[in-house]
Amino acid sequence: MEGYWWWVTWVIGGLPLAIWILWRWNELRYVLPLKHTDSALKHSKLPPGYMGFPFIGEMLSFIWYYKIVSRPDDFINAKRAKFSTRELVGPNSLLAATGEYHARIKSHITSALVHTNSLKKFLLVAQPGMKVSLESWAQIGTIRSFEVIKKMVFENIAECFVSIKPGPLLDELLGYYIDMFKGFKARPLKIPGTTYYHALQSMN
Repeated sequence: MEGYWWWVTWVIGGLPLAIWILWRWNELRYVLPLKHTDSALKHSKLPPGYMGFPFIGEMLSFIWYYKIVSRPDDFINAKRAKFSTRELVGPNSLLAATGEYHARIKSHITSALVHTNSLKKFLLVAQPGMKVSLESWAQIGTIRSFEVIKKMVFENIAECFVSIKPGPLLDELLGYYIDMFKGFKARPLKIPGTTYYHALQSMN
């Protein structure tokens, strides 16, 4: 009788725990020690997703879609459905589009950006703002490079593509963008108070 209850305890408690440890092993093995040794990464998060089982990762599901059922797109679509950012960027965004529509959007954007005349116009618009930013950084002394460069790039994009110059309106839009960007690394839970829900509110 004791042996019976031992097996029941193992099936109810031990087996699920063992499966969870195996599924999360790569994160426990590689991510946690990295956060422990690097203080800058202590509070950072990986984008939603899984690293799979030890050694094989998600190779089994990969082989299933690619070799057995011959539907490779379903492997990608399954990830999109579970960890999709489609709601954040919209269905017509380059990040969410697929197939021929994606190729057409990419072609239009690339042809518009790499043209010599377009590059000259972009540089004429961006250069003054970059000069002002560099001068302000020199006055500040110590800066957080990622934050100030992100702000500078956002200002240049806004002025080049939608003609919005730096100011209160653009600062407000940058705040919305930062909040929305946090949603890319959050689980898609539409529950008030969650990062993803707040990102959706910022997008709207």
